[in-house]
Amino acid sequence: MSGWSLLAGLGPLAIAVLALVLPLLRRRTADAAADSAVAILKDQLAELGRDVERGLLQPEEARAARVEIERRLLRAADRATPHAFEAGRIGRALVLVALVAVPLGATALYLRLGSPSLPDRPFASRADERQGPAVPEQILTMVASLEARLATDGDDPEGWLMLGRSRFVLGRLEPAIEAYRRALELAPEQAEAVAGLADALMARSQGVVTPEVQALMRRLAALAPGDPRPPYFQGLAAAQAGDFNAALEQWRAMLEAAPADAPWRAQVEPSIRQAAAELGLDPEPILALARTPTAEEDAAAAMAALPPEERQARIRAMVDGLQSRLETSGGSVDEWQRLGQARLVLGERDAAIAAYREALAQAPDNPAALKGLAAALVDGPAEPDGLPVVGDEALALFEQAATVAPDDPEPHWYLGIRALADGNPATAREHWETVLAGLDPTSPDWATVRARLDQLD
Repeated sequence: MSGWSLLAGLGPLAIAVLALVLPLLRRRTADAAADSAVAILKDQLAELGRDVERGLLQPEEARAARVEIERRLLRAADRATPHAFEAGRIGRALVLVALVAVPLGATALYLRLGSPSLPDRPFASRADERQGPAVPEQILTMVASLEARLATDGDDPEGWLMLGRSRFVLGRLEPAIEAYRRALELAPEQAEAVAGLADALMARSQGVVTPEVQALMRRLAALAPGDPRPPYFQGLAAAQAGDFNAALEQWRAMLEAAPADAPWRAQVEPSIRQAAAELGLDPEPILALARTPTAEEDAAAAMAALPPEERQARIRAMVDGLQSRLETSGGSVDEWQRLGQARLVLGERDAAIAAYREALAQAPDNPAALKGLAAALVDGPAEPDGLPVVGDEALALFEQAATVAPDDPEPHWYLGIRALADGNPATAREHWETVLAGLDPTSPDWATVRARLDQLD
């Protein structure tokens, strides 16, 4: 059967063996909610005006923030009415701030400045603290002590940076911004202070990438070329301006240049999907082009490009090396199973059976090991029906696998074959109907089993 027989579904030799061996070698929509949102946004507009009057926000920044808040207010008011609506482009782009920008910034900042001993406290979850409920006394004492020290010794940039971070964590945005600005006055090349100030300004502007934030991101890019935030926020600024083509290209280029294991890749991909949706594009080809191959994929591609004889020799050497290591130092059940699979791909049945027996010796009820050994013991197709021959030992192993993993269709396929060979078509039918129930009706395997059942009629 396709995917389960010894010869089918193995794929090109090099790719199959490398896949086995390489890993071992190294809206809210309720009316009440909408009404609440309208009230909050009106408060934000009022607060924005007060910030400008107090000189806390520059007019240019305030204009950008006011436009966005007014857009949100219109959408929130629309949600409060009984008819459906379609969110505007800018509004959907700003979802990226909540879903992507915040975790992206948090990841980059934590990698540089994180303290694992402190609890995770996302800014959005600290609304209660911003309104004044008690903060752990120890933290308040530490912050107060730092503030007192800086009041008398105010030329310590690291101290101001720490104070900015502490105030930001406590939700005290304006004092945090003041501390970050002081840190930058004392140490203009301090990348952490640049990033911290940008984060605080973004929080104050309700997620709008203001001109000052953009300038800070350019500064950060010069100070820390590998930091992912400057290119990300450049794309976000483009998206907020409605230029989704530019945003998409910016984020695609980020992924293309990033290492395969970059921790923020998973944060940028949703941004690409959102921008592509705005443009009516399928994001999958874009993501595929931007994807960085893993080391294993690079190795597999290099192996596949070799001449057949050299490729075969390399593969056999890798498998022999794996077996030597396992025999010398021992290995896990999974490693012995993979060795068995590799030997089967190479057509070395006896060696595969031996490897699977080692796996079963460690875990007698491991369903993968049971199926692997049983499949290795199955003989080639017999005439005239073209089905493999399931011997007594393989039969016992498949029966045990079906008991251990009753929802797995594979053992039932072979149990049906054996039942048919023993002259029990009714039992074969029961097993193969169990197989069908566990398969995708659009798959070739489903069609194969269906055809065999039809032949029983």
